[in-house]
Amino acid sequence: MKALFEYINKISKKTIPAFCILLIILLGLIDVITGYEVSFSIFYLLPVMIVSWYSQKYYAVILSILSALTWLMADLHAGHIYPHFMIPVWNGMMRLGFFLIVSFALLTIRNLLEKERSFARVDFLTGVMNSRAFSEMAKTEIDRTNRFKRPLTIAYVDIDNFKDINDTFGHNIGDKLLQSMARTIKKIFEQSISSQGLVEMNLPYCFQKPMREMLRRQLPKFKSIF
Repeated sequence: MKALFEYINKISKKTIPAFCILLIILLGLIDVITGYEVSFSIFYLLPVMIVSWYSQKYYAVILSILSALTWLMADLHAGHIYPHFMIPVWNGMMRLGFFLIVSFALLTIRNLLEKERSFARVDFLTGVMNSRAFSEMAKTEIDRTNRFKRPLTIAYVDIDNFKDINDTFGHNIGDKLLQSMARTIKKIFEQSISSQGLVEMNLPYCFQKPMREMLRRQLPKFKSIF
């Protein structure tokens, strides 16, 4: 099982639904071969769990329906005879309901974990990356710089006499100043990165001289905050 999830982590997220569909088909064939005497229905839950954890909600619903239908068809083709035709239909609906409950529960847990992971990487006051997220991102960019042999520019911004602002106007004003600085920096970075075609990068790798010129052009925007 561990080897299976390690393999899933390596493949593209776009191919996971197709992988799970093939897994359901394989389970259906094995189920027919082994016969209805051998219970095999729990294994149909595995592809539902995989697609719920690694893919999107509508894929989880589709795979839940497909798993329930495959189990029903395999059960009937294996020669299982019921005294009434509604019995297998009812059993199939119960399994579908079980698959949907499990998939929605996994989707909810995954979303909660992603939110917690996001909160752990964002400063609650300013909404920018905290030191932990910055360290992770900086390591990635440094490795990229070493790999491509390109310079890396890091700009350090300091607010002079910030303690005096807090003491004179109060911490609420100081917090608003920090938030304004964060918004301005985010806006400047988005504009400058977009103009260089590096929209998704927080520490763009570029030549030092163009970066210095860009920062000089943006300095008046910082002064306007005060």
